[in-house]
Amino acid sequence: MTGVDACIWGSVEDPDGYASDLMAISSARTKGHFAKWIVEKFVPSFYKRIHYRFKKQDRDGLFSYDEDRLCTFISIIANTAAFLISYAAIASLYFARSAAARLVIALIFSAMYSVCMVTIGGDGFAGTAA
Repeated sequence: MTGVDACIWGSVEDPDGYASDLMAISSARTKGHFAKWIVEKFVPSFYKRIHYRFKKQDRDGLFSYDEDRLCTFISIIANTAAFLISYAAIASLYFARSAAARLVIALIFSAMYSVCMVTIGGDGFAGTAA
């Protein structure tokens, strides 16, 4: 680490030299593999490529992102995916001719919905059961 927060967590030479008053006020609300990917991979990559041109430093000289906005963004993506999968299943079932094809389509879309909800962070069992 460099900059203002370089020695807050200690250093290789002085591992016990961290700031003793550090504590978490609130834990991260990101849950699920998709949310973790957004926070750990997408946001830093997005910042390095695009957002550094527009984002301003906070009063400590650091760049930070609002957790509520990230959670809202992830929630919008999850709900949009659930919506699209549900209505794609309904449209596919409408055009299926045989009962066997409808059964296979229902199984495929149930599996897709379950995998999507578990990956994004929803309750896959409750969503699939509904």
